[in-house]
Amino acid sequence: MTEILHAATAADFLSAVPVLLGFRPRNSIVCVAFRGRRTAELLRLDLPRQRRSNQKAVASTIVGMLSRITGISGASMIIYTDETFEGEHGIPQLELGRMLSARIHGAGFHLPNALCVAGDGWADYFDTGYPRQGHPLSMITDSEVASQLSGHEVLNDLDDVAALPERDPLIAERLEFLLDGFERHTDEAMLELNRLTKLMDVDPASCSCSIAENPTPPLEVSAWMLSMAQRPSDRDVMSITIAFGCEFGEAILQSNAQYHLLQAESGSTMDEVVQREVDAGRIDLDDSNNLLGGKGSRRPNVPRVKGCIELLKELIANIPDHYRPGPLCMLSWLQWSLGRGSAAGTASDMALAIDPNHSMALLLNTMLDAGMLPEWVYGGGDAAASAARPDPAACRVR
Repeated sequence: MTEILHAATAADFLSAVPVLLGFRPRNSIVCVAFRGRRTAELLRLDLPRQRRSNQKAVASTIVGMLSRITGISGASMIIYTDETFEGEHGIPQLELGRMLSARIHGAGFHLPNALCVAGDGWADYFDTGYPRQGHPLSMITDSEVASQLSGHEVLNDLDDVAALPERDPLIAERLEFLLDGFERHTDEAMLELNRLTKLMDVDPASCSCSIAENPTPPLEVSAWMLSMAQRPSDRDVMSITIAFGCEFGEAILQSNAQYHLLQAESGSTMDEVVQREVDAGRIDLDDSNNLLGGKGSRRPNVPRVKGCIELLKELIANIPDHYRPGPLCMLSWLQWSLGRGSAAGTASDMALAIDPNHSMALLLNTMLDAGMLPEWVYGGGDAAASAARPDPAACRVR
């Protein structure tokens, strides 16, 4: 059931934002877009450096992202900063707040709120009569809406969304043993794989579909998924299957098999094979493969994706570094599919720290640094009521 909250005051509204985001923003710009009086989508960007060129670039990004969201009528803007009213002798980030407000309003969006939450208080950029020390933060934490939301879990920081859990020595030892065995085709590993084939299909689409439906699989199944994630084509099939379902993963699996056959027959590279198929009109540019690039309005199955994100984080924390880049790219793409640009960037950065030339991690970073998010993040519909609503869109701005 959709929970309807009525924010009668700015303090009520501010108390709801961390719950809508899932974490407490710091040094961020948050825009809450509305369709009518209902929350539609949330955008979060890093607070830019003080240079005006950086601020203008962020303002353009925000207006561009808002313009892509279907059917919105307005947006509230909040600047979160560690700066203080005392240190700035007034509301912090005043120039940025005024510039963002003007740009958003100038783009034709109703702007009901333009707020600042600082280290020692909060205020409205439109309110010239705010207390010089800001309104007390207790007005937010003690508001009527805050009491209604007291049972909701809110992470302390965005870093918590991306952080890996602690390593478990027993799990780590077993996973390393299995992964080494699958890589070297040891007798025990092959016996384990034969046992798995009697219990389930072990191709990447079927295996990841099984895991998505039950994100607490036996360790042997998880190890096989991690082993397949070392192969780019299998990694991509698993990512799509988790997000969109078995039929989409199977479609990509069949396409990949066809491309590999054509590659073997022609001696061409995979890129050359695919390009020839596109040129000949035998590949539909709107087919399932384009989901990897964020094309289309179909939204991922959010509960499945979130469950697999948590599983991947746990598994990655317990495997040696040289096995991590492939699963980290899966993790990055799944975070990105939910609009979590910053968390996706953390995972791809971790992959590149291990393998600076990893092609998928480099591609993901290129997309993230350009502020690119999946098209489905901007889709229409009642986002507040949708069970398949992606998380708040978040560009990573360097």
